[in-house]
Amino acid sequence: MAVILVTRPDTKGAALVAQLTKLGHQAISFPLLALEPVAVSSAALAPLGEADKLIFISQDAVKALYALKPNLKHQPQFFAVGDKTAEVIFELFGTKARVGKPQDSEGLLALKELQDVEQQNIVLLKGQDGRPLIAQTLKQRGAFVHPLVLYRREPTEGTVSGWIKQWQQQKIDSIVLTSNAAVDAIFREIVENEVEWLKTCRFYVASERIAKYLSDYAITANN
Repeated sequence: MAVILVTRPDTKGAALVAQLTKLGHQAISFPLLALEPVAVSSAALAPLGEADKLIFISQDAVKALYALKPNLKHQPQFFAVGDKTAEVIFELFGTKARVGKPQDSEGLLALKELQDVEQQNIVLLKGQDGRPLIAQTLKQRGAFVHPLVLYRREPTEGTVSGWIKQWQQQKIDSIVLTSNAAVDAIFREIVENEVEWLKTCRFYVASERIAKYLSDYAITANN
């Protein structure tokens, strides 16, 4: 039986552990990253008042905006990178969001509603850093893009060496990674013998993009 390490943060990681356990796997939650809220000024929120479209990069971005109780009475169009994010939008804002196929930045940008956006105001709700593709592409299409950073990811306390010793003791043989930031959290200060042990594990990732990023460290992943 596989012993699967789930690195997703907070409740999302716990939910995945529960699903895997129900399927008969042994799963352990070990969040690599903690989400920290970012202070948002009234000036940063101002573009929401004239937004034609809101694009949410993650479930956390939806929850963070909802907590700020924004005034969205003019009813902008809502967009989400994935179905899970769209579900949270509907739950909190009572609005259906458009989702692209595949469920990533490229799929979102392929939506018909995001082709002719010249002189439209689009607010991009996101975490700190992340891919610039959506903002860059919409600007090229003539939109006024307003990134609104609502949270940042911080590595969990402890050292990578300490984490790996713990994982070895727990007999981990499979690892789930759902972001490039999680990949960085593991490989940021790793030594050769630890890399060799990680190569004995099976990695499961959320997208081709993460698989490609992981391959830079000579690790092959399934997705």
